Amino acid sequence: MDTIYIRKFPNTCPEHVTEADGKFVCRETKIFLRSVGCMLEELGVRVVNPLTALEKAALKPLQLMLARKIGFRVPKTLISNDPEHVIPFARNLGPCIVVKTLSPMVWVQDPKRYHQTMATKIATSELNRNTADIGNCPVLIQELIYKYYDVKCLVVGDDILSISIHADDTDSNIIDWRETILRGSTPELAAVELPDDIREKVLRLVRYLGLDVATVDLVYERKTDEYVFLEVNPTGQWLWMDMRMKNFPATRAVASLLTGKKGSAEGPGLLETFSEKEIIEAISAVYRGCRPYRPYVTFESRRES
Repeated sequence: MDTIYIRKFPNTCPEHVTEADGKFVCRETKIFLRSVGCMLEELGVRVVNPLTALEKAALKPLQLMLARKIGFRVPKTLISNDPEHVIPFARNLGPCIVVKTLSPMVWVQDPKRYHQTMATKIATSELNRNTADIGNCPVLIQELIYKYYDVKCLVVGDDILSISIHADDTDSNIIDWRETILRGSTPELAAVELPDDIREKVLRLVRYLGLDVATVDLVYERKTDEYVFLEVNPTGQWLWMDMRMKNFPATRAVASLLTGKKGSAEGPGLLETFSEKEIIEAISAVYRGCRPYRPYVTFESRRES
């Protein structure tokens, strides 16, 4: 084994496990998988992305702080569960604000029905009617950016592949382009070249976080001619770019990085065993057909004789 690629750890549990016990089962499984990944790193196996870097890079408050430090414009932001801070801050932002969670969450009702957290635009006045709920847990509140389009940047080693996303904006209350897809609309996608200074900031941020592969979300505000930073997705999805855009080289770029052929880190070659074409086809097949599963896993520590 010379290289492994880390995807999001599954949250699924065997059907016979109760909901209450399922939290424990998932936690124990994730701890084990993280441990294996960290041990492989210590043994010299190339891990993309390193688990310690993944955990750090997933912290949205840290992302915002670093992005601003690097020179990105970031939305005015408050993270708090204190109504006495949240409500005055929101009022100063105007009639509408954006509310986000600090981490993604999915509530599954059945295999065909689920609820997922997304960035949500709400009227500032709604906070006055829900002051008790504000105190339940910290919430991320930001100013509303009147974007012209979204930009999704796929960073692979030293390369950046970027696309613009023009979503159907007939419903002014929708600010997350993924929600337009759920409502039956198809956003317009196009490959774009970022200005040199924005490219450099994206690369600096991803390198600072210790990642080899990540997606970075920006929005372009036409009024100010600025790119505004939103967030980094350390295990962001990228195969859909290839699937929706003809000849987009996302899979090829990731395959080149994993084989040590190109990127920010050198690795021993998978190319010694497989051709680049075979690796690209394998990655695509895994991503297209992968379903949550729970394999048997074992680690054994043996005393040296």
